[in-house]
Amino acid sequence: MHYQKAESALYTLIITRPKKQSEAWIDYLIQHHVDYLCFPTLEIKSLHTTWNAHQHEILAKADILIITSANCIHSASPALLQQLQQAAFKIVTLGQGTSNALKQHGIQPFLTAPDGTTSESLLALAFFQPEKMKNKRIVILSGQGGRRYLDENLQQRHAQVHRIALYQRVCPLDDASETIEAIRRCSKPIFVITSQEALINIIQLFPEAALSWLKAQLFIVVSERILQYAKSLSFGKVWNVQSLAIDKIHALIEAEPLSV
Repeated sequence: MHYQKAESALYTLIITRPKKQSEAWIDYLIQHHVDYLCFPTLEIKSLHTTWNAHQHEILAKADILIITSANCIHSASPALLQQLQQAAFKIVTLGQGTSNALKQHGIQPFLTAPDGTTSESLLALAFFQPEKMKNKRIVILSGQGGRRYLDENLQQRHAQVHRIALYQRVCPLDDASETIEAIRRCSKPIFVITSQEALINIIQLFPEAALSWLKAQLFIVVSERILQYAKSLSFGKVWNVQSLAIDKIHALIEAEPLSV
């Protein structure tokens, strides 16, 4: 558990992202003296310790590679990283964090989609318009599971699409009771949720007796899809900020004092 107690804090942000993905957020929160508590509700586990010949061949034939998160880079085998370093295809990343992870290995992306980009907004970019996608060979590196909206729409645009899962998101097995007690002692906790899986896991991690309290707290989500899912689970106060950028999330909270 990582915790910073700012003097006279009006609220405490509860960060539920995996540890690696939270690092940049924590740096920002410390710099801006924002009270926070880390409560990872997702753990990233790599699916591939090797990069086999079939996967190498699929990627070698690609025109475009889409990397959906920095977790793909953190989970990549040395052989995959080497292939990316020698790539002739165009690499597209979803967010600056993913591009930064690539650059640490000497790999320069062709296109970095803005932070908070969804499948829908990615497909709206000029680069992905139908006339440009026809007969393109596209590989998507991602986590296991999730939506196939991107794949299906690229195929409708007459692209050939292969998806390779590099990691899976699992619920942490560590005892969370100490962290949960610390959260409940916060005068105004605000939970930041960036995926449906995080919302599912937080319910699993909290004791049943505390679920009514949990669902009465303010939850910040980053998409309409997660908002609707939270409402279906009877979370009462949910705010969609439509961004994965921590500076934007912070600014929106500060601009809406009545919401906290």
